Amino acid sequence: MRRPPIFLILSVVALVLTLSTPRFLAFFPLMGVLGFAAVALFRKERGRGWAVLVLVLGIGVWVANQVPSTALETSSTAPAAASRSSNLDAAEIVDFNWLKDPDFGTHGTIKWNVRVRNKSSRNIRDVKVEFTTYDAAGKLVATTFAFVSAIPAGETRAEASYADLYRTERKANAVISEVYFGN
Repeated sequence: MRRPPIFLILSVVALVLTLSTPRFLAFFPLMGVLGFAAVALFRKERGRGWAVLVLVLGIGVWVANQVPSTALETSSTAPAAASRSSNLDAAEIVDFNWLKDPDFGTHGTIKWNVRVRNKSSRNIRDVKVEFTTYDAAGKLVATTFAFVSAIPAGETRAEASYADLYRTERKANAVISEVYFGN
C-alpha cells in the first residue's frame, strides 16, 4: 500500500505560492516545491507521477527566475514595440513622479504616477507605460509596467501604480512602450 500524498499536496501548494510571490521572494516557496516533491518521490506516495510533474515545473520556474529581467524584457517586447512604433507618437507622458515608501507592507514599495496625453484624433484604449529604476551607478534595479486606459482624443488620463522596493533605487524613468486604439 502506498502512502497518502501528503508531501505531493504540500509541493502543489508551494508551487502555487511560488507563482503568486514577487520574484525576489520566490526562492523560499520554490525550495519547498523542490523539497516536498522530492520527499513525495522517495516516500513512494500515491500520485508519484504528479510529483515528477511538480518537480519539473519547479525546476522550470527556478530556471526562469535565473534569467535576468532585462533579457526577458528585451527579447519579449522588442518585436512587439517595433511593430507598434508608429502608434507610439500618438501619446506622450506629460507628468511623472515616484516616491519610495519603506514603511508600506513588510518590505516597502515604490508608488509611481504617470499622466499620459492622447496626441491623436482617435480614442486610445490603452497605453502601456514601463517604469524602470536605477541605482546610483546607473545600473538597472527593476522594471515594471502599468496601463493607462480610455484616453479620448486630445485629453489626458493619469494612473498610479506600485513597484517593488529594493532600497538601492536612486533614479527612475517612465516610457511609453505600446499604444492600442479603441474601436
